[in-house]
Amino acid sequence: MNRSLFLFFTLFFLSLNLSAQEIKFKKLQTEQNLSSKHVQAIIKDSDGYMWFGTFNGLNRYDGIKTKIYLGDENDSSTINNNNIYDIFEGMDGDLWIKGIDTVFNVYNKDKGIFVDDFDEIKARYQLKSKGISKIFKDSQGRFWFLHPHNGLTIYNQGKEESRYLISDAAVEGSLSGNNVTDIQEDASGKFWLVYDNGTIDVLSGSSFKVDHRILIGEVLSHTQKYDLKITLDTEGDAWVYCPNHAFGAFLIDHKDFSVANINENF
Repeated sequence: MNRSLFLFFTLFFLSLNLSAQEIKFKKLQTEQNLSSKHVQAIIKDSDGYMWFGTFNGLNRYDGIKTKIYLGDENDSSTINNNNIYDIFEGMDGDLWIKGIDTVFNVYNKDKGIFVDDFDEIKARYQLKSKGISKIFKDSQGRFWFLHPHNGLTIYNQGKEESRYLISDAAVEGSLSGNNVTDIQEDASGKFWLVYDNGTIDVLSGSSFKVDHRILIGEVLSHTQKYDLKITLDTEGDAWVYCPNHAFGAFLIDHKDFSVANINENF
């Protein structure tokens, strides 16, 4: 994807969440205590703080000043990797920090410490695997953990119980595969899952069984796996794209599930 097309899609997806209000921008620089100008992840947490994951540390911005979190090999309560790839807000408002090597730290806000004992974390939340690519919170307050090549864990914090979804050819309505790369929930409570081979499943919000299956893999390489992303626009249609590959984006109509490939030749 060329730079102009990538910029178009970036601005388009950002515009989906903007209302018709005046938007003001403020520039943060390293001179204002941002630990690095190379920002790889941004999230606004439930307390209103902005968090920035960078090449060199985690930054929390409160609207006035920035607090920097860096690892210290002599202090086990600090973050264990300063190169931060992604940030998710999980149970109890704790932050799940994904390092560039895919290893997670969980930042306990109440205690102000980072935890990386994933054997204990896996047991506490009854996770199917310690490998996690994404954490997603749905409209019912459940947390979905995407496990590379191991399906999904759905954790119900209120009931303190987990449910696992995997691909099983013997079970009707099971997942198309076990490597889900992204997930979104639509206005009707259904879940849209995209896989690394270009398959898309639409799951019932009650049974978690597949209602619809959509294939976009005809323009993708059958020998390559993709870190595909999915987002839903205000009309309920789905957009699937991969930032690192030059096939543009796929638009899936939520009514008839037709697929259009949107690219520079469209």
